[in-house]
Amino acid sequence: MQMFLNAVRTDAESAVDGLAVNQDGVGLFDALFASLSMILVSEIGDETFIIAALMAMRHPKSIVLSGALSALIVMTVLSTGLGRIVPNLISRKHTNNAATGTL
Repeated sequence: MQMFLNAVRTDAESAVDGLAVNQDGVGLFDALFASLSMILVSEIGDETFIIAALMAMRHPKSIVLSGALSALIVMTVLSTGLGRIVPNLISRKHTNNAATGTL
């Protein structure tokens, strides 16, 4: 995807919208696509999906949809916040030890 975007953009366009690309060269669209696809894949088989489908059979679909989307937005904001804060609170050594199960 990134190769296609780079082929379409000219040097002048890249200089103008340079704010949309971070230092690694990964753009806003790539990050949005990656997070949307990960959430979609992980939520399809989740019990939340089944519960929302069952609730939509008994309650108005618009209310169930708005509730599910609101919950997803809140959880995304919380996860993003924790993903930015927690690495600063726990050292890399402790995180590595916890992930590998070593002391």
